[in-house]
Amino acid sequence: MLCALVIIITTAILFSRLEIEKTTDALVWGSFIGIGFLSANTFNIAINPNIPKPILYGAISSAYHLVGINVASLLLIQKF
Repeated sequence: MLCALVIIITTAILFSRLEIEKTTDALVWGSFIGIGFLSANTFNIAINPNIPKPILYGAISSAYHLVGINVASLLLIQKF
């Protein structure tokens, strides 16, 4: 939970600094971060002898992170 909070705060700061205000920009940014950092990190963690099916673990976890960062990005640009 703490990690998610740190990621959301960091994303909000970056959105402010990079002036990301459109939905398409938020989705591009979320996909870039989701694939470039979160998925790469997940597959790196999966290369562990204790994880029985590392490719399956990486695919499922990467999809979760990709969806999560895009949902967070979309919520951060909303004007409530």
